[in-house]
Formats: sequence, structure tokens, C-alpha cells
Amino acid sequence: MKRLIKSTLAAWLLFVGIDFFFHASLLQPLWMEPVAGIKPKEELARLIPAGYLSFLLLTFLIAWLYKERFAQQPGRMQAFRFAMVFAALFSVSNFLALYSFVAIPIKHLLVFNAVYFIEIMAVFDVLYRTLHSAKPGKIYWLVVAAFIGLVAAGILLQNVM
Repeated sequence: MKRLIKSTLAAWLLFVGIDFFFHASLLQPLWMEPVAGIKPKEELARLIPAGYLSFLLLTFLIAWLYKERFAQQPGRMQAFRFAMVFAALFSVSNFLALYSFVAIPIKHLLVFNAVYFIEIMAVFDVLYRTLHSAKPGKIYWLVVAAFIGLVAAGILLQNVM
């Protein structure tokens, strides 16, 4: 149980790092476009913790599903296929749900859900590598380094763009 919690928190940390990298830098121009269906920038900034909490809940859900599905270590391709199917279904269902009631341009929804797909795949990768490793400590440190690198790159790109 302790390893599952550590692995889940590591996966969430990478989730947050990827999200910051994309949304704070690469996708910054999309966030600057005036879109009626998106909250004002100041309110968005205040609500970032709620978004990251939602990522934590999603990461716990993914970890629980992963553990339920794979009591024994799966093959790499078996785990990859499961991750691909889950990430695709989640991203497409999220896109369709938002498209059905939110006034946000389709390009925004497509890009945001493509990032979701990447983030979910990263969560599965961390879970696969940490839950089935004899020594997950090294992987945890690599995740922390990746998080720091993504945040640093995001800040750097913010200042260049």
C-alpha cells in the first residue's frame, strides 16, 4: 500500500509538471485569446489548486484501476495498450462532454484533451515503472527531476514567448 501511494504521488507530480509545461508556456497563446467560455485570467490563477487537486483524484483513480487490472506485473505492451485505451477514452469522453455544454472553441478543446492524453499516458508509465520495480527509489528521483525540468522549461519559455 505504501508503494502504491508513493507511486501515485510520483505520477501526480509528473502530471502537474507536464500540465504546467504545456499550459503555462506552449499553450499560453491559447489562454490569451478572449474566449467567453473561459474564466478571467485572475480567477483561473486562483483556481489552479482545484485543477491540480482534480489531477490528484484522477491519478488515484488510474492507480486503483491499474492495481485492480494488473495484480501481477503485465507485459510492457499489455500495460501500454491498457494505458492507450484508457487515455483515449477518457480524453475523447472529456472532449465530447465539454463540447456538449461549454462555449469553448473546438481547437481549444482538442488541444486541452490532447494534453490530457499525454498526461494520462505519463501517469501510467510512472505506475508501471514504480509498481513493478525492485528499486523504485531511482525512478521516484527521476520523476522529481523531470518535474523540476518541466517547470524550469515552462518558466523559461514563458519569459521567451
